Amino acid sequence: MKKSWLILLTEEGDSVALMREYEANGWCYLIRAKSNHKVYLPDEDREVKQGDLAKELTLGSYLKTIKYKVDKKMQKVKIFVNEIEVNIRRDATKSVLDEDGKRKTIFTAGKSIKARFVVERLVDEDNNIVAQWMLLSNVPKEVTATTIGTWYYHRWKIESYFQTFKIFWI
Repeated sequence: MKKSWLILLTEEGDSVALMREYEANGWCYLIRAKSNHKVYLPDEDREVKQGDLAKELTLGSYLKTIKYKVDKKMQKVKIFVNEIEVNIRRDATKSVLDEDGKRKTIFTAGKSIKARFVVERLVDEDNNIVAQWMLLSNVPKEVTATTIGTWYYHRWKIESYFQTFKIFWI
């Protein structure tokens, strides 16, 4: 199936049900990953939490240097991006209310999803990681991890704008 170039940028939308739906529709996605969700590493035949996997990966490729607020002051930081191929094999979950009004979780199995696990890190002059984002994507390999990192960087700037906008209009 040919993939459409509709890129969905969803913060903390690490939902297997959504990813399966996007795949079924031929859509490419870029989703911010949750650290406690697990992924499967096919080359190593093991399952690992996404947060732990991010810690295992090296900094990767240099993307750019930006100014970023660290401890309430602006500093120059370098952005690095790394990636690894993963499979997402967990069940989709849905929370519903039963007849008694009690919350119940329904688990739905589905096919394994092949994805790219991308980690974007901001590193200060002392090589300390001051911020990190974990991303899941099915964007084809022709698009580099640094390009994916750039896309997320721009999304993050837009998000910051809207946060500022909300402060002034609330």
